[in-house]
Amino acid sequence: MIGIICAMEEEIQTYLNKSQAKLIETSPYKIYQNENELILISGIGLVNAASSTSYF
Repeated sequence: MIGIICAMEEEIQTYLNKSQAKLIETSPYKIYQNENELILISGIGLVNAASSTSYF
């Protein structure tokens, strides 16, 4: 399983559409999943990046 963290959904939206990833969680972070990847949208900023990494 591969984990991808992005700050903004706009950064990864095209990839989400092409990979047909499904939204599996919305709180505290949006998490999408396809067959071999988890994609987490952290929000902008150092604190969001750090907390989402520990959550992931």
